[in-house]
Amino acid sequence: DDEVLELPAGRRITVRPGQAGEAEVCISSCAAHAACDARLGYPVHVLPMLKVVAQSPTRHIDLHLLSELERVTDPLPGLMLALDLVRSAADPPFRLVPRSESLDGQPREEACRDSEEGVEL
Repeated sequence: DDEVLELPAGRRITVRPGQAGEAEVCISSCAAHAACDARLGYPVHVLPMLKVVAQSPTRHIDLHLLSELERVTDPLPGLMLALDLVRSAADPPFRLVPRSESLDGQPREEACRDSEEGVEL
């Protein structure tokens, strides 16, 4: 059974340019002006995948979709990003769930989605 990345409920994932060619990911509550509970750094080439995660309208993301952004048919890039997010200090955590158990289309609160302005490619 394929797995999907489940985003934590009630959490905002914000992506910003970091230092020295890195992207910074901030995980916080969806409340306005909430402080980061966890910060992660990624190489700038991962930004397209991070943008999909941050702006996803649903809590479940197909790992193949993430890899397709890298213009490859290999699912490894999306899986590697998903595993890194699952291992992060986010609380509640990111999870990998079987597609058969996923609540397909489970919407995220609008306040939890990062805006287009927040992501620079």
